[in-house]
Amino acid sequence: MSKKTPNRKKRVEIRWDADGYRLVRESAQSCDLSVSEFVRRCAMGLKILTTADKTAVSEIRKIAGMLKHYYPKNSNWTTDEKRRYWAGYEKLVGIANRIEHGRTPPSNDLPKDGA
Repeated sequence: MSKKTPNRKKRVEIRWDADGYRLVRESAQSCDLSVSEFVRRCAMGLKILTTADKTAVSEIRKIAGMLKHYYPKNSNWTTDEKRRYWAGYEKLVGIANRIEHGRTPPSNDLPKDGA
């Protein structure tokens, strides 16, 4: 005789006024999420990436990938030059990770003018 496992999925219903629902729906659409997924992530305190954030992370990772691909392995660069080149790659990956996980990059991680 088999035991039935209890249904562990619970349902929560929310009543919105028209303005509140419109605001939540627009926010969810800007993040490319359904209203229920948007509310679920908000309630659980999870990171909500906007479409712009997703695009930025993707582009930063592409640039980092290009830097890694063109890393000067067999060139006559000095060790210090290679180290600075690789630090730039690691900095880009770190910025992308912080955007993706909801932390803003510290000011010392941002590129400086003329650098």
